[in-house]
Amino acid sequence: MKRVKGELGDPLPARAALASIVGFWCVYLIIWSVRSEILYQDHGATFVLRCLTSLCGGGLTGLYYMVLKRTGAGARRTLCAAAALGLPLAVLFAIINWMVWWYYDHNAQSSGVPGLFHDLSGPAWGVTVGGAEGVGEKASLAVIAEKAANDYFFFVAWGALYLALRYAAQAGALERHAAELRGAAREAELRALRYQVNPHFLFNTLNSLSALVMAGRVVEAERMIARISTFFRTSLSGDPTEDVELGEEIRLQQLYLEIEMVRFPDRLRFAIDIPDPLSTAAVPGLILQPLVENAVKHGVACSREIVTIAISARDLTGVLELTVSDNAAVPSLPVDGAGVGLRNVADRLSARYGEAGSITAQAQAGGGFVATLRLPRTRRGR
Repeated sequence: MKRVKGELGDPLPARAALASIVGFWCVYLIIWSVRSEILYQDHGATFVLRCLTSLCGGGLTGLYYMVLKRTGAGARRTLCAAAALGLPLAVLFAIINWMVWWYYDHNAQSSGVPGLFHDLSGPAWGVTVGGAEGVGEKASLAVIAEKAANDYFFFVAWGALYLALRYAAQAGALERHAAELRGAAREAELRALRYQVNPHFLFNTLNSLSALVMAGRVVEAERMIARISTFFRTSLSGDPTEDVELGEEIRLQQLYLEIEMVRFPDRLRFAIDIPDPLSTAAVPGLILQPLVENAVKHGVACSREIVTIAISARDLTGVLELTVSDNAAVPSLPVDGAGVGLRNVADRLSARYGEAGSITAQAQAGGGFVATLRLPRTRRGR
């Protein structure tokens, strides 16, 4: 069974997290650039500085992401980590902002700075200190604290976005994992049902083979050995989860009936009516085998008269109908106790086609039994 990548760790691809970081800080840059232009007619004079601070913010958010992705899958733990980590990052980003704009004010402008904040060159930033010593430093700390408070909500907003994307990816990974489990269970069910070939068939054919050898009918014994070998090689070598062409399925059932005719040479006859256009229709491999076995076991083996087993197919406007019937005069298999064979076919049709596949079985008025399968008409591989 395949393991879903990221099932136990962070299911969100790194490129998706990186895209969210880049998108978030591009929005940040656009908002503050528009604000600067509207309020201070900046005309792009400090755009490079805003790009620099946005780049620093993106780097800090990258560290934020690296820590959050290692916090595990618990929702409460992750939310607490996101809230706690946002505070030091906001403070650090506010300090970086202050340092960038302080450097710009001292080296590029001799008066007011039109830019991101209207008071970058004023006492609040400690650039021009007036009055008692230390007033500028206190004012700078106040502005940094105010900026950190604003940026804290920005970092936490990205954290909330990341967690939403992460849990969405986790839900998708779990759904894919569940689909893989359902697929594996379906394959296992199909394989189990596919290999429920009646062991009595093998025992009976070996007994018949032994009787042929004891009677000196060597040619017939060799022919029967070849048929048995071909039957089991064909029936067991195919993939139980794949369909086969109806023509191939019919050839296998014909081979089976020819083997059984060695046991019942005077009682068993069979007739096959498959229109050529339907020979390429796709059917589950060995889907007819339990029905044909039932006809031999409950019809031919229990009768003293000649019993004809008929296999036919017809197209009902996109629906393939397959019928297996016998005309044995003896009481046939009860409908209400359909047995393992019919349940096998019903389960396989349900697993393969859902409600689109069905089987009905009933005793015929004149004796014998008829089983009818209906499934979508498709070609192999479609």
